[in-house]
Amino acid sequence: MSIAKITKIAFALLLAGACNSAQAHSFSLLMLAQFSQPQGQSELQGFLLATREQDSHEDETSDGHLGGLDVHILKLDSSRGDDGLFDAIKETIPEHQPMFASGSLEGGRSRKILESKAVVLVEPQQAAYWDLYSTHPEQISLMNGDSFARAYRDRYATAADIHAVRGYLSARLIARVIRQSNEAQRGNPVWLKQAILASLQAQTP
Repeated sequence: MSIAKITKIAFALLLAGACNSAQAHSFSLLMLAQFSQPQGQSELQGFLLATREQDSHEDETSDGHLGGLDVHILKLDSSRGDDGLFDAIKETIPEHQPMFASGSLEGGRSRKILESKAVVLVEPQQAAYWDLYSTHPEQISLMNGDSFARAYRDRYATAADIHAVRGYLSARLIARVIRQSNEAQRGNPVWLKQAILASLQAQTP
């Protein structure tokens, strides 16, 4: 084998290793919300509140951190209907390879394509604590023990509604699973789905 060919192979392996290393420290997420309506912005704000609680630093290029990893949020407007959302998901997944999707889905096609592409849908409204926290946001504590309702009002100058609660709790579920996982587990959608389901049974986020 020629020296030039060996050099090309070595460079390709080095580049692949660099890409894998970058992916190991970040992940992408689909946020499915009604962004054409105020509730979509509320849900995003709730989610972002959690991504900025821990591990944040200056000059971030991501949308914050969950579980110690950079998270990149891909916003898809669920108000376009199931067919429109299905098409948007189908177009987005190949390029960005999202690990999770956050939001509430009513349409069957959108839900099915997430399952077929091994994207784990996180639905905090299935959590054991949803009924309490969705009606009493003041009962939710941040990771450091402070009040979620107060922190949300301080940051966004408005009270947290049910959509903000859903966004925040979704992020907390993901943060819990990411922090408790290793790199191999994060690459296994079956493991991730089971870990999310188990976290939904916890009494607190």
